[in-house]
Amino acid sequence: MSENNTNNTVNSVYTDFTDIGFNLYNFTLYFGIVEDGKTHLLGKVKMSPETAKQFASILNKNLESYEKVYGKINEFTPETAERERKMIEEIKKYKEQKEKAPAEKEKAENK
Repeated sequence: MSENNTNNTVNSVYTDFTDIGFNLYNFTLYFGIVEDGKTHLLGKVKMSPETAKQFASILNKNLESYEKVYGKINEFTPETAERERKMIEEIKKYKEQKEKAPAEKEKAENK
């Protein structure tokens, strides 16, 4: 636990964006979310190379177990990214139309 965490609570967040950086002394895992096509960094976790290797091993074992139970996890490919981008655009268009509809209805009623 962090030294600043005096009431023993753990922050819990959902992330759909991750990145990793490293130098001689540590690995840094970045976690964020993508909203409206923009990435927002939620936080980062630093660890020693030894801890990072242990983490990678534990994560890989759990991914293998997950796939045995639930089936293969889809890979994030450029094609997947393009489908997601198009889906986001469609959602934006839908929201814009939904926001315009009351204003257009009000204009029609006032004529």
